[in-house]
Amino acid sequence: MKLRREENYRDKQLIEIIIPSPISIIDVSSFDGCENLEEITFLSNSNLEHIGKNAFRNCKKLRKIILPDSVKTIGNS
Repeated sequence: MKLRREENYRDKQLIEIIIPSPISIIDVSSFDGCENLEEITFLSNSNLEHIGKNAFRNCKKLRKIILPDSVKTIGNS
């Protein structure tokens, strides 16, 4: 399952997000411009394998993200 860019792109009200276990891909620029995003949490049984380039670009307040062991690739930026 893919977390698509259109779901959160430039959402300035987003402060914290919990990524559901079925998500295996975070699309290119998914959270780009989420200026107030501070924390991203992955559930313990996460299936995340790929984070697209620029996924967290311009997340100026991002202070905490702990990637699950299942991650295989992370795009630039």
